[in-house]
Amino acid sequence: MKTIRIRAVAFRDRDVWCAQCLERDIAVQAKSKDELVPELIRAIIDYVELDLEQGRSPLSKLPEAPKQFFKLFKQAETVAQVEPIVLPNVDAPSVIPEIRYFEKAGAD
Repeated sequence: MKTIRIRAVAFRDRDVWCAQCLERDIAVQAKSKDELVPELIRAIIDYVELDLEQGRSPLSKLPEAPKQFFKLFKQAETVAQVEPIVLPNVDAPSVIPEIRYFEKAGAD
């Protein structure tokens, strides 16, 4: 089974939390920090399943995120503990996310 590693940076933007994957341009928003990781996992699963349905290699058509997010990721310190994503489809790869939180002083 193929494995895909995806790094993501999570950050607060005004009243919402955002997560941006680096290797693939997948982004999500949530009202709270606790809701963010499940939203990101749901988006990754949706993209993988759509690609498999259309006969494409999972996540192969998505470009990288803009470079500014790679810089944020390097500055982020807190790492979210996330289990590998294993889809029931035998052709689906397992996805191993690494999510780091970039938190400015004074942010929740």
